Amino acid sequence: MKNFFLSLVLILGTVSVFSQSVGISNTAITPDASSIFEVRATNKGVLITRVALTGALDVTTIASPATSLLVYNTATAGVAPNDVSPGYYYWNGSQWVKFFTGPASDDWTLLGNTGTNPGTNFIGTTDAQDFVIRTNNAERMRVLSSGYVGINTAGPTQALHVAGNSLVSTNMYVNSTSGGVIHYGNTGLFGQTTTFNPDGANNGVWLEGSNGEGGGFFANGNCAVIWSPGDNDILRVYDEDVLPAGAPDFVIDGAGDVGIQVDPVTNCAALEVGTTNKGVLIPRVALTATNSNLPIGGGVVASLLVYNTATAGTAPNDVIPGYYYWDGSQWVRIQAGYGEDWHILGNAGTDPTTNFLGTTDAQDMVFRTSNIEAARIQSDGTVSIGTTLDNASNLYNRIEATDGSVAYNMYNYHDGAYTGSTYTQLNYNYSSTNSTKYGIYNYINSEGTGSRYGIYNTVYQNSASNSSAYGMRNYLSSYGTSTNYGIYNYHYTNGTGTHYGLYNYMYLNGSTAGSPAYASYNLMNVGSSTNTSTIYGEYTSVDYSSGVKYGEYKIMNTSSSYSGTAYADYSSIGGSGNDAAYGYYSNLNLTGTGNHYGLYVNVAGTSNAYSIVTNNGNAIFNEIGGDYDFRVESDTRTHAMWVNADEDLVRFGTNLTTTDYQNGTSVGGTIVDYVIDCANDSWDGTAVGIGSMEYLLDQSAETMINNRFSPTVDNTYSLGSLTRRWSAVYAANGTIQTSDSTLKKNIEAIEYGLDEVLQLRPVSFDWIDADPDQKTKLGFLAQDLLKVIPEVVKTHDMVCVSEEPLKFEVQKAEYMGVFYSDIIPVLVKAMQEEDAKVEELEQKVEDQEEYIQNLEERISALEELLIQSE
Repeated sequence: MKNFFLSLVLILGTVSVFSQSVGISNTAITPDASSIFEVRATNKGVLITRVALTGALDVTTIASPATSLLVYNTATAGVAPNDVSPGYYYWNGSQWVKFFTGPASDDWTLLGNTGTNPGTNFIGTTDAQDFVIRTNNAERMRVLSSGYVGINTAGPTQALHVAGNSLVSTNMYVNSTSGGVIHYGNTGLFGQTTTFNPDGANNGVWLEGSNGEGGGFFANGNCAVIWSPGDNDILRVYDEDVLPAGAPDFVIDGAGDVGIQVDPVTNCAALEVGTTNKGVLIPRVALTATNSNLPIGGGVVASLLVYNTATAGTAPNDVIPGYYYWDGSQWVRIQAGYGEDWHILGNAGTDPTTNFLGTTDAQDMVFRTSNIEAARIQSDGTVSIGTTLDNASNLYNRIEATDGSVAYNMYNYHDGAYTGSTYTQLNYNYSSTNSTKYGIYNYINSEGTGSRYGIYNTVYQNSASNSSAYGMRNYLSSYGTSTNYGIYNYHYTNGTGTHYGLYNYMYLNGSTAGSPAYASYNLMNVGSSTNTSTIYGEYTSVDYSSGVKYGEYKIMNTSSSYSGTAYADYSSIGGSGNDAAYGYYSNLNLTGTGNHYGLYVNVAGTSNAYSIVTNNGNAIFNEIGGDYDFRVESDTRTHAMWVNADEDLVRFGTNLTTTDYQNGTSVGGTIVDYVIDCANDSWDGTAVGIGSMEYLLDQSAETMINNRFSPTVDNTYSLGSLTRRWSAVYAANGTIQTSDSTLKKNIEAIEYGLDEVLQLRPVSFDWIDADPDQKTKLGFLAQDLLKVIPEVVKTHDMVCVSEEPLKFEVQKAEYMGVFYSDIIPVLVKAMQEEDAKVEELEQKVEDQEEYIQNLEERISALEELLIQSE
């Protein structure tokens, strides 16, 4: 019969052998490369050998079974734990092991089961056999097929039969008119109002209260109830051999309050622990973060208390070991002692190298009083007081007065009886650079009518004070070529009150008043210096908004018939030097609406009256080497054109020196050198016309153009370069890349496809030099693409090396770029190749299904022949 069956299989079926792999199917197949033997069918299975095992250790039915040998057992045989039941088994080398079946097996697992149904799932037997429970392979408990339960006995005679000693402390009392429930020998122990005293020492269980329903224990189905009349305790638990008179280990009183080792429970407490030598262990869990309720899960209730054992999470949601409670949305740590915080009464044991007050990320640190910001330390180190602005200084102190009270930006008070030098404020600025330095710099922007003082000093000396007194004394020692000021006052105001850049009031009276007296006295000892810097005996720069302005205002009150010579201003310059000399020098920088005159001359007289007389010399505006300004007004602009000679540029529409952004700085190795600056004294709105209708527009840190922006020569210039990149380009409809066939040559099908796509390595990355808010990007590395698809990588760039004559050179780029759009044809080609493979596989599957169907029909015919032959 076996030979007949094998012959039919060979005739009706197809056995394929490929590279030592065997495949069986009704059509020709190629066995999977990972299998030594493969059977393919769509509507039939494989019948494994069916044997009748005698037990899990059976080596007789199949002699010398090999490890992993698979059979289907048809018998129920053997003795536990080596019994077997119908199902698939395999030999593990020492015994037959049954396969689990069902979604989670039919067994109770060592770690418990989920998804069970108590109406259908149970531990026990389904035939008339006892159910046995063992420990250490010794029987401990048996449930007879009759339902009797035996503990330490295999032949229980009652519903519950315990063989051996069982402990019931003190008394046991059950009110049952039907007799005893638990028996000690033949005596009913529960029932009526008897007392259970099996050992004569009052040990046992006493349940009372069923008669009068005044209190006791009641059990009905799944509900167990303990109650007590009035305010009596509902439940008491003692750790004693007899009923004690002291406090119980555990008590629930009539109010529902719980006590542990205490009695009675304090009225105000729902839970009271009376021990004096132990603590309370709160549940210890391993939290994952303050904003996650794991590992507790579910609906966590506010005020839930735990002790966290883990150090986990990411700041600011990280957790460390300690007590936490749930506030309804997150875990809140309960601090112990000072913890890791600065205490309001100070900290001890700190280390200045590791402990500090501040931030560890690029964030400012803010100080508040009355919950209003009073000061902040900027992330760059600037200390800002009274403002959130950062002017990149060490200390930025700002006051914005809101009422008429006196406001001090800084107030220093020094009082003492010491004879040494004292300073209310000492500023020491030692710098070797050529930048501007200030010992004290005060900027006052006054829009009110009250008095404003950049510096206000009051010096009082009594009659015994013989030393020199200085309202303010500045000592300036400079060897540099930059401008130096002993005193520099910049006063900017829009008010209508009187304003003084410097106001000296001298009142001389009495016999002690000395002579001469100087309201202002400048002594400049230039000596034999060959320094070419400009030197001023007196320098006044006036910058006001409206009203009459005086660079210098002098009133000389004389009698009507004065006899001496009077000079409102007298300049006498003598010497043989070669440097420029000015008999009169006027520099006015005014933004107000009043009349401003570099020189205003009003000569009244009937004869010999000349406003200005020039003798010899040319009239030149801003000759090289001179510092002369030139201004042209329009109807509405005071500085339609403005040349401030020391700026070395021409301004249109403004005289503000802050509009030439980055002037003098280096950009990519090239110095920014403004020749023209156009501005309208506002953050935006400045427009510069460049044609009949075209213009450039300043829109708050953005330059706009109202027409197309195109190169002068087609397909010649690039927008940016590999080292001058735009961070982002926005377009409503994307960018259009010319792709007309008439503009192309050497058109050929690409060779790249699926093989190259599979070699690509997509990555995520962050730019090293990027805005902090920029998110992680996705893309490729140019170095990787260069190895696979070099055409999409830009490795060289055209660089202009000369403008006269115009000359470009191809140079290797410092950083490579990628033509991402050029990768699209490769991806399309890969999809086409993949689609062809899919179609080929679909055809193979269709052929295999047809072959399998033919094979199944042959096998069915073979089975009918086998049945007939039997």
